[in-house]
Amino acid sequence: MTQELIANDIAVALHATLVDARLEIAVEGHEAAIGLTACRARMRVDRYAIVRQPGRTLRVNSSHLATLKRTDPLAKLLGKYQTALTSQIAQNTLCNRLHALDERLARKLLMASESCDSDALYATHQAIGERLHIRRSSVTVVAAQLQDLKIITYSRGLIRILDPTALAARSCSCHGVIHARCDHVFSRPH
Repeated sequence: MTQELIANDIAVALHATLVDARLEIAVEGHEAAIGLTACRARMRVDRYAIVRQPGRTLRVNSSHLATLKRTDPLAKLLGKYQTALTSQIAQNTLCNRLHALDERLARKLLMASESCDSDALYATHQAIGERLHIRRSSVTVVAAQLQDLKIITYSRGLIRILDPTALAARSCSCHGVIHARCDHVFSRPH
């Protein structure tokens, strides 16, 4: 029996894969519907999800979900979700190509924190380096700068965001762009 997950309070990273490489393409939280877009399109997608922050999910039987997807409200919601996810993937691609490491790290930490409503993130510098496609030592240098500024603190795989406003100020514009697009897609007031 195939099942799909709907995130409640976890952070999930979506990865795209090639024969010899993988790339983190999006981070999702409350609204994540892991597997739904692939099922909706009825095609095989070469991607997988990794839970980055522990929490709760709702597990739904795929056959029951397929019946529910035929209802207009859920179909509209899934369309909005797919639009928001596609937008985030496109923005992440631009960000990884165009923005400085310190800006990308700030954005990555902010989005991970927001996706699970927690200022505590469980990730090593090595894991963050893999997500950003940079060396661990580069993450350590930038994280030390953020810690010196009292924006974050870190120790043995735990990063705590102390000043989200300051972190947002150090983030690239992609953080705001992704939020604005999601607000627009889901018609949320600013």
